[in-house]
Amino acid sequence: MAQSYLFDGEVLGTGAPGFGSAVARFYSQKQHPHCMCDGKGIAVYVARRHEQYVIHRMPNTGPLHAPDCDHFEPDEDLTGLGALIGHAIVDDQQTGITKLKLGFPLSRGAARLAADAVAAETSAVGADGTRMTIRGLLHYLWNDAQLTHWHPKMAGKRNWAVIRGALMRSLVSKDSKGQHLSALVYIPETFNVREKYEIEQ
Repeated sequence: MAQSYLFDGEVLGTGAPGFGSAVARFYSQKQHPHCMCDGKGIAVYVARRHEQYVIHRMPNTGPLHAPDCDHFEPDEDLTGLGALIGHAIVDDQQTGITKLKLGFPLSRGAARLAADAVAAETSAVGADGTRMTIRGLLHYLWNDAQLTHWHPKMAGKRNWAVIRGALMRSLVSKDSKGQHLSALVYIPETFNVREKYEIEQ
């Protein structure tokens, strides 16, 4: 669906003239535009990231949006995120950065670290929700990148380049222990025969 938002009584689509300036104004004034996917308006917020303005849904409002809206998410209790939100997943509305608490190391170390990670993974079902397993991180990023969503414009375009690009964009706004995950998480690049040697390295 075409996204449209309410700004001071005026509904603007994402490609409409004046949309960018309206978003910037609402960010500077700390106001909330409203997503019009339901015809009535659902509050969202504007964050600034890498010199760009990004519109996010408000916490716990995903199920309120229309199923074909970019802000829609199923109820967190149905997706398994319910136990993680607010503990292992904390959104900062001022910066648009999501802070993640991970239950596995982010750097290579002794063999025992790998064993610890495996142990944490096998006990994921009994986790208390304060840490995210490596499998949980993969599922979270996949969902956050909207690779679990169906968009008609994506028909026939689910190749690795598209998937990798979506995951990389998702990583840009994720942080763990003060480090951006985009610099820590390895997602294999798209194969290019002309760069075969460099990719192997």
